Amino acid sequence: MEISATEFRQNLYRLLDQVAEGRGEVLINRKGKKIRLVVEGSKKRSDRLIPHDTLIGDPRDLLDPDFFKTPWEWKEERNLEGLS
Repeated sequence: MEISATEFRQNLYRLLDQVAEGRGEVLINRKGKKIRLVVEGSKKRSDRLIPHDTLIGDPRDLLDPDFFKTPWEWKEERNLEGLS
């Protein structure tokens, strides 16, 4: 929930109880800056990840199908040409 600093001041204890009971977090907008009120350690880092469009399937299908048919060998000099 995003609120102004004035609204936060008016409802301070109700909002503190709400956050402490695990019913969300409060985002306070103060002079263009956002201040987040959350319970310390209440969420794992992975819970804060933002979902993104992902590739479903085998990424190898995007490559040339003949790529995996021929053996590949690292040649130090040849593979590093033009990199320095």
